[in-house]
Formats: sequence, structure tokens, C-alpha cells
Amino acid sequence: MTRIVQLGGYLKRKCDGPPGFECLSLGDIKFKAMVYGIRLQRAATSSAS
Repeated sequence: MTRIVQLGGYLKRKCDGPPGFECLSLGDIKFKAMVYGIRLQRAATSSAS
């Protein structure tokens, strides 16, 4: 969970409060985009063989 909110911009400093909805949603969007890219790459390499 912490890694996903860090993708959304959460810095995890001592003085910061808990991550909010915005960091979570932005991190989720970026994470899903990375997963989609990996799936596209795997599909392209498996169909090329």
C-alpha cells in the first residue's frame, strides 16, 4: 500500500500525516498503467516468437 501511495506523490516523511485519497488514486492509476505496459510487452514478445 505504501508503494502505491508513493507512486501518487506521498513522501512518507516523519512530519507527514497518513496518505490521502488523492495520493492513493494517483498511485493506483500509475500502477495500473505500469501493469498494462508490462502485459503489452509480454504479448508483443510472445506473438513475435
